[in-house]
Amino acid sequence: MGSRIAIHEYVHIYQNANKVDENDFGLPLWLEEGSAEFLALYLGQEEGWADFRMGMTEALMSANDLKQRYPDIGIQDIETSESRDALQSTCDCTGTLQFETGQWAMAWLVNRMSLDIFYKSYIPDIVELGGHESFERHFGLTIQDFYGEFDEFMSSAFEEQLAILPTN
Repeated sequence: MGSRIAIHEYVHIYQNANKVDENDFGLPLWLEEGSAEFLALYLGQEEGWADFRMGMTEALMSANDLKQRYPDIGIQDIETSESRDALQSTCDCTGTLQFETGQWAMAWLVNRMSLDIFYKSYIPDIVELGGHESFERHFGLTIQDFYGEFDEFMSSAFEEQLAILPTN
């Protein structure tokens, strides 16, 4: 567990090394935490420290449970720390949205493109292009279009959701 946490925190160091303007969209909170959790599980599996599929399955169950309890709330509601703080008065769901649902948003993006594009192109290009433009350039859709497509994906069957996971 300690090694997985270390990977997660090192991902944040990498993310923050590619952040210039505090006022820019950069990485939304759900993607900041979700990508760190995703990569910690993914690399942890390679080293024998984690079971990627099991960790992702548990995260999916939590994300789906949250979606059933609060169908009108989604990751778009926690793009920023301000929107996250505002949401906390509505539900105790921000952790699940940031981490578990964020992991699945990351899985969806990796399935659409690749892990390399995410870490080696999208994140570094945030510095030059800004968060929104880098997202659109590397994933081929606006963040708003992503929210719609990801919401549809999260409404699909559990087995279909699991089928997008990369295999190590």
